[in-house]
Amino acid sequence: MLLLILAIRLSVCDDLVVKHLVPSKDPTNVTKTTSKCIIPPLSEAIIPVTSNTVRDGSFLLEPLPSLHYKHVSPAYAVVSVNNKQTQCRILNPTNASAILPKRTPLATILPIPQYNVFEYEKSSSERAVPTVDYETQLKTLKDLGIEVNATNYTQSQKEKLVTLLYNNRDLFTEDICSLPGTDLVKHTINTGNAPPIRQRPYRHSPEAKKELDKQIDRLIKADMIEESGQTLGKPSGACEKEKQHTSTMCRYAKG
Repeated sequence: MLLLILAIRLSVCDDLVVKHLVPSKDPTNVTKTTSKCIIPPLSEAIIPVTSNTVRDGSFLLEPLPSLHYKHVSPAYAVVSVNNKQTQCRILNPTNASAILPKRTPLATILPIPQYNVFEYEKSSSERAVPTVDYETQLKTLKDLGIEVNATNYTQSQKEKLVTLLYNNRDLFTEDICSLPGTDLVKHTINTGNAPPIRQRPYRHSPEAKKELDKQIDRLIKADMIEESGQTLGKPSGACEKEKQHTSTMCRYAKG
């Protein structure tokens, strides 16, 4: 059997069976260019687009597969729509200019549920410039297990990199209990109207159960997890990784 995969279709046995890989018609929920655009070769541009959405808000742009005809690639992006107007980032990776006529479909536009959108205020305070010298910064990073290999950097670039890592050294640790964590986002799992699911725990060997209990105690101590009194129950397991390291995992999907 001979398979022939072309740009837009799959052909089996000399066109005996043909399967189109790209739909012949574009969906209705798309964004289109508001005017004719010319994108120079080997460049990207942010262009205004219009949509047929009936409300303002946050939306997800997904590039249309049919755009391979135009030899351009729009970006997956979350955008804000105001009065049916928004913007789209698009790349022209070819050596020729790409011409997009007015009202060219570029991407599908999908609404994002409000509970998936969060806002936070960026801190206005500036990070203090470290008063320790370069060698002390380098030694502190080395004690954390961070080796800075910047042989192709100039000395000035290397010092800036070391200072950046030193200023954010609280983000690097070998102990999970030392991670600072964040309160910018509160994690939630939206189950809708689905009834709670309670599953039996997995069976573990005595060694795996001992390691699992140890890691759960460490997560509780680090204030990353807490005991729950809800009827929902999902089993936990131990996943072996490289260098004889074991990680705790919890599978929330059923099936």
